[in-house]
Amino acid sequence: MAERTHIPGSAACGEWETLLADALDGLLKPDDEATFTAHMAACAACAALYEEARMGREWLEFLSPEPEAPAGLLEKILAHTGPGRAAGGGWAGRAVPVPAGTAAVPAFVPPVRHPSD
Repeated sequence: MAERTHIPGSAACGEWETLLADALDGLLKPDDEATFTAHMAACAACAALYEEARMGREWLEFLSPEPEAPAGLLEKILAHTGPGRAAGGGWAGRAVPVPAGTAAVPAFVPPVRHPSD
């Protein structure tokens, strides 16, 4: 990665940097795209920043591909939750498992105050 010591200080560099994320996403409006492209052509520091950001985005996309759902997952979910299932299905009418030793713990324990409070 190129060493970059430039921190946008001019109004033009600041405006350009606010457009950077949308430019990388391809979401700039035509007027903003013209401003963005013109500034990047004239400002070597912003052009270098764009190139770093573009390469970083490519690496992130490469490192985290969208996972694929296993075959038949949607059908299995719909079969267990779709129309025709009993209302409140799931644990309705069955005992809910509770970890050992937790049945005697009250749902609310009031705070203990020190006598000097």
